[in-house]
Amino acid sequence: MKSMKDGFIKTAAGLPRCTVADVAANCAEIKKIIEKADLKKINLLVLPELCITGYTCGDLFFSDVLIASARKALCDLAEFTKGKYPVVIAGVPLIHGSKLYNCAAVLAGLVVAAGAMVTSETTFFSALLALVVLVVPMIYGRSRAGQA
Repeated sequence: MKSMKDGFIKTAAGLPRCTVADVAANCAEIKKIIEKADLKKINLLVLPELCITGYTCGDLFFSDVLIASARKALCDLAEFTKGKYPVVIAGVPLIHGSKLYNCAAVLAGLVVAAGAMVTSETTFFSALLALVVLVVPMIYGRSRAGQA
């Protein structure tokens, strides 16, 4: 994170124009918001839950194509944040094993973390396992994001 003024960080919430299941369009909208935040020297930019895919994808969340596109977009956005001012938190669906996780990914030139939302059907341990399995390959360039 870049320097703070008087010990405070400048935060912002971004609201991208979202098209359900159109990952490319959503990624382009998110990049516009990151650019604006960079110009305004925002330290932390928070984006909505599932903003990369859209929230109301329903059964499409179990589509290999949508999930692969979301992972690829996540890596693309992480790359896009290199050299930019804000640390970005963006919502993305990720699958580990046969479980779908609603994640908040922290982007700062790479995918720093992806916190899985724990539901009554998941355990805390399985959510932590998903974080390690999903994030570590992305950080070290072994992401399967482009595979469908």
